[in-house]
Amino acid sequence: MVVTVPRRRSRTGIAKQALGIVSALLLLAGGATANAADRTVLVLDASGSMWGQIDGTPKISIAREVIGGLLEDLPPDMALGLYAYGHRRKGDCADIEELVNAGTGNREQIRQAVESLNPKGKTPLSDAVKLAAEALRYEEDRATVVLVSDGIETCDRDPCAMGEALENAGVDFRIHVVGFDVAEPEAQAQLRCLAENTGGRFYPASDASALQSALGEVTAQVSSEPQYPDIVLTAPDAVTVGEVFGVGFSTTVSDRDVIAIVPGDSQDDDLGNHARAGTNNEATLRAQAIPGLYEIRYIVAGRGDVIARKAIELLEAQVTLQAPANVTAGSTFGVGRDRTVNAKDLVTIVPAGAKDDVLGNSHRAREDLELELTAPAEPGLYEVRYVLDEGRRVIGRRAIEVTGVELTLEAPDSVIAGSRFEVVRDRTVNAKDLVTIVPAGAKDDVLGNSHRAREDLELELTAPAEPGLY
Repeated sequence: MVVTVPRRRSRTGIAKQALGIVSALLLLAGGATANAADRTVLVLDASGSMWGQIDGTPKISIAREVIGGLLEDLPPDMALGLYAYGHRRKGDCADIEELVNAGTGNREQIRQAVESLNPKGKTPLSDAVKLAAEALRYEEDRATVVLVSDGIETCDRDPCAMGEALENAGVDFRIHVVGFDVAEPEAQAQLRCLAENTGGRFYPASDASALQSALGEVTAQVSSEPQYPDIVLTAPDAVTVGEVFGVGFSTTVSDRDVIAIVPGDSQDDDLGNHARAGTNNEATLRAQAIPGLYEIRYIVAGRGDVIARKAIELLEAQVTLQAPANVTAGSTFGVGRDRTVNAKDLVTIVPAGAKDDVLGNSHRAREDLELELTAPAEPGLYEVRYVLDEGRRVIGRRAIEVTGVELTLEAPDSVIAGSRFEVVRDRTVNAKDLVTIVPAGAKDDVLGNSHRAREDLELELTAPAEPGLY
């Protein structure tokens, strides 16, 4: 939350009322007690206009008194920070500074920072609010900005557009604006737009008693526990581990809310496997890999409140695999199965005894119950496995032996450099294998002029241009 503090009238009248106003706003922003999602940032207007007087008292002096009293009245566990703008340089729209990080136990630090401010510059109102919102991680957590300002934006920014942009990017974000001693219709309209574009409210401070009444109403509304609609979750009573399934919900608080599946005994801040609520009143979740009792939850974005729950059981799954007892090294072979859990699951061949998270030559399950794998090049004992994409858990196994292979090649004893010549073999292991001609003694991974094996047992190669032994 963000507060930009105004300028005030004499301490005996308006300043006392302003203290109550700002205290109320900060309390409504942070709630009666503090929590991690409700930190507050005070953004103090320290532009040159703060030297203007109300009833003979400079506005900056009133602000110092108000904030001094405010710090005494706020709950000690309320996390508070301080921003200021226009206090270091004249004519500089980038003169915005975070003076104190939001936290507790920093009241004296804030007091001293405010006392040291010397108004000088312009009013980069929009950018100050944006920076304060970013400091509160408004895109991830609930954030409220309470802006108390006595003037109009002077740095070529559009507060209306800024409010709209912050609202669109925020999880649960709003700005309440107090226009303190703001008489110009254009300035009032600008501040009102900034508030209303985020779902907040604008409070003109020209009538102090009416303002205090309105702020009391808003304080009671915002400080109270939020009122949520009754939401009914619709989902199967049981699904298979790793399975993708749909969840329906009768309404939403926000399209940024979260639909999650978590273990039934987990804390409310556990998100498990989750998806955003979106705008269609339905979401797709993927069941975890471990069977047991789980819970589907509707979680309010930014606040973390769980406002709807539904029990669901995750059932164990087993996949039966069919494959040859033995295959030739490097060959392709068929693998069948009796079911698909998730089309993104994997069928793989790995050395016997390999850990469950090891993947060898693999293929996505997809929906077809038959697929082809390529046997490893090294002979030995292996295992064909069905592996859940969720958690890389193995739920199907079949032993298989990979045997060695010998292949006979026939070719002329000598050929002319650069000429075409015929090569014949007695078998094909894999149609994608290569027949190649390389210098005698070359390493096995060297390839010269080559040709895919394909299924035909006869093919032609081109001899290298350089004479020699090959």
